Amino acid sequence: MRALREVAPGIAIVVFSASDDKSTEQAALDLGAQAFISKSALPQNFVQKLQPFLPGSATPCALGLSVPASEGEAPHHPVDLLTERQRAVLAEVASGYRNREIALRLKIGEQTVSTHLNTIFQRLGVQNRTQASMQYMAWVKAHGLLG
Repeated sequence: MRALREVAPGIAIVVFSASDDKSTEQAALDLGAQAFISKSALPQNFVQKLQPFLPGSATPCALGLSVPASEGEAPHHPVDLLTERQRAVLAEVASGYRNREIALRLKIGEQTVSTHLNTIFQRLGVQNRTQASMQYMAWVKAHGLLG
């Protein structure tokens, strides 16, 4: 994936794997994948994860809108669609840290931070760090995580 990133930095990388292991998923995301899909994923989850990367996609996720909840399920906030690592990067952004500082704090590469931010912006439907931070803070408040 690193080599692919160098040759085609703007390309979306979606990893399809036989593994359900969370560490394998996180490793793929840390290396620059925008999504990780296990072959055991339910068909609707498979489509939901893949659709934002298809040409002409205007899914609720890609537009930063809430995804309609299943019956009996609470509505999703766009931040809920991020991986734990992406939320960690976003929390650092909302705290005012720059990419280099985030990379040091999270012990990941600076390019990995940039890749995560590109995915975060896409999934939240925002253009910049300020807009992403505002969505994150609204999510934190909605979850009662502000002290």
